[in-house]
Amino acid sequence: MLETQDVTVLKGSTEAAGKGGFQIAALKPLQTYTLEKGHKLIATRHYGNFINRWPWEWFLTLTFREPVSLDTARRQLLNWNRDLCTSEGIQTAFIAVWNNMNFTPHWHALIFGKNKNGRTLLDVLEKRWERKWPGIARIELVRGNQAASHYVAGNITLWNSDLYDLLVYNRKLLDKYRLARQE
Repeated sequence: MLETQDVTVLKGSTEAAGKGGFQIAALKPLQTYTLEKGHKLIATRHYGNFINRWPWEWFLTLTFREPVSLDTARRQLLNWNRDLCTSEGIQTAFIAVWNNMNFTPHWHALIFGKNKNGRTLLDVLEKRWERKWPGIARIELVRGNQAASHYVAGNITLWNSDLYDLLVYNRKLLDKYRLARQE
């Protein structure tokens, strides 16, 4: 049975939401930042180093054709991911940042997947899943884990977005495959 219920949502802070929230609160130094100009690069580096702790396989940009609510965006991302897991027989884990910059709502996400037989998202045709997104999608293989992680982190800290939201999915898989990287 594929897990689809392990979701933690973080809104504009480093505080873990809900019971058993994901350990993103480990970024203690960020809790003191106001994220003014001088701190944005430091915050991006810390978030990027934190996100870089997993073996990401795909970098996603999932854009909506028209404005949608955050709840609708979250639901569409989770439905798309559920379809991916079910169709491909793979459990996925991801960290996604919702950004509503310039009224163009979109997700940037890093995702990886595994199953019992060793199949991963690297074995899946990403173009097929681009076509299944209800808006405009771009899926790229992650060739530089650190660069991709810091790009996603920059969407939290660097850009003056109207709204951002951080969605962490499948904590059990994230815990299992967390890499031992130092900041």
